[in-house]
Parts: sequence; C-alpha cells; structure tokens
Amino acid sequence: MSVCLVLLGVVIGCRAPVSPQPTGDAPVAPVVIADRADRAGPERDRWLGEDKLRHLGVAFAATTMTYAGARTLLEPGPSRVFAATVATIASAGKELHDLRTGSGFSYRDLAWDAAGIALGLALATSSR
Repeated sequence: MSVCLVLLGVVIGCRAPVSPQPTGDAPVAPVVIADRADRAGPERDRWLGEDKLRHLGVAFAATTMTYAGARTLLEPGPSRVFAATVATIASAGKELHDLRTGSGFSYRDLAWDAAGIALGLALATSSR
C-alpha cells in the first residue's frame, strides 16, 4: 500500500513545464502553440521521456486499485484479470485519445503502461 502512495505522489508531483510569463504586449497563444508543436511527433517520443514515469505510475496505480476493489467481490485470479483488463483498456484509450487530439499515438507509452500493469500484478500476486 505504501508503494502505491509513493508512486501516486510521484505521479501527482510531476508537472508540465511552465511557459514563460508574457511581458508587455507579447502574445500568449503563439508561445503555447509553439511549445506544443515542439513536443508533438515521433521524434520527441523517447524511451526515457518526461512522461514515461507518469505512464508507469498511473498504470501501476490503476492496476493495484482496481485489483483491491475487485478483491472485495472476486477471488484473486479473476481480480487480477479484471484489474489488468481495466488498466489495459484505460492505457489504450489514452493513446487513442492522443491520436485523435494530435499529440500522437505512442507505442513507447504503451510499453511503459504495460510495465506498470506488470508491476501492479506482481504486487497483487504477492499480496493476500
């Protein structure tokens, strides 16, 4: 349980970079649009990019919390399957959303999500 809280704290504590404050009559929107354009595309999708720890942590948290909830009604085996399914659907849904909104689908994000799900299942398997 404490591992979940630590990872959740790490995920919540990670913030997006802040755009510089406008001075005088400087336009705000072009700065934000240019900032987003610089991050978009596969050339900016690194294996160790800034968002990969968030993908790992959120997938881990989703898996462990779903497992804990499912255990109130189901046996351990079906609870693990249910938790993995929910976390996988959420991860794929996030990437499809990214594809539709223009920030791009990332197989690397899905790989980090899968690692978080695997860690969550490992914790669920080792717990009672």
